[in-house]
Amino acid sequence: MAKPLSILGLIVIGLGVFFQLDASPSLYIADLLVKIYPNILQQQFNDSVILITGASEGIGAETALQLCSKTNANLILLARSKEKLQRIQNDCEDVSSKNSSGAKAVWVQGDVTKGEKMLTKWLHSALKELDQTEVDIAIVNAGRTQRSPALDTHEEVSRSILELNVLGSISTVKAVMSTYVSNKPKQLIALSSIAGKMPVPLGSTYSASKAAVQNYFDSVRAEHPEIRVTTVCAGPVATDIAKNAFGASLIELPKVEAEKKENKMNIERGVNLMLAGSVMSPYFIYHELWLSTQPYLTYMYIFQYLPDLGKLLGSIIGPKRIETWKKGESIY
Repeated sequence: MAKPLSILGLIVIGLGVFFQLDASPSLYIADLLVKIYPNILQQQFNDSVILITGASEGIGAETALQLCSKTNANLILLARSKEKLQRIQNDCEDVSSKNSSGAKAVWVQGDVTKGEKMLTKWLHSALKELDQTEVDIAIVNAGRTQRSPALDTHEEVSRSILELNVLGSISTVKAVMSTYVSNKPKQLIALSSIAGKMPVPLGSTYSASKAAVQNYFDSVRAEHPEIRVTTVCAGPVATDIAKNAFGASLIELPKVEAEKKENKMNIERGVNLMLAGSVMSPYFIYHELWLSTQPYLTYMYIFQYLPDLGKLLGSIIGPKRIETWKKGESIY
């Protein structure tokens, strides 16, 4: 009996360790290697022109700050708020100066839902300001979530989410690719979500939009093997995304008072993992990055590899989540 018990003990220990993870094991390796060899990031991002959409706050803003701290990249920051963009640009300049990185940042006030032609015009204007000719890396981050049951969600909310998250991402990719003029390696980094891999009660249209984003970038990867395409499947991150979420209608505010950031991934940690995975080799292991607090990461593994069990759990969790939300309590 000793041997079976020893094996069982190792399994229990292994599961105990796994349930403490906030990212896939491969991302832990990537994060460790980048900490030991920071030049890995510099090799990928130095001297590159990097577009970040949704750059005025949250993951977009934190990504800009980390790139300015660690590399001498040329950043194009695109978002709708001029005031927030100016503040992030100033913060980037301060970080770059403090770390002597040599990074530069310009901002473009724009909305990705305006379409490919407008995005192309804005990109060329920013490239001219940077004295550059093409975008090397695009971090497609602009998006918006929701907090409302599927049957209560008005059609205009669903249309707005799909237009921003899906069509906005597609327009961004096409505008970026229209700037390509050299054989220099290119990369697309798409902020998808765990919602693109599994159902999300109170976020049905958001989940549908991220599934579309996931499959669109998978298709681009298949069509363009010369471009490194990275999709980031992130769980709840401590940003203000919930405060900007849609409610059931365009004028209804969602119930977000009870959502606590301490139950979500630290934003600095999330961006660290994203950047580490985006530069790590071999590429075929790091084309899709999973990062999330528990229990969502475990649920994603269940839904990926045991989908019937995942759907069963979803039918149990979903009604409880809606009930909790209706009480005004935290759903995280």
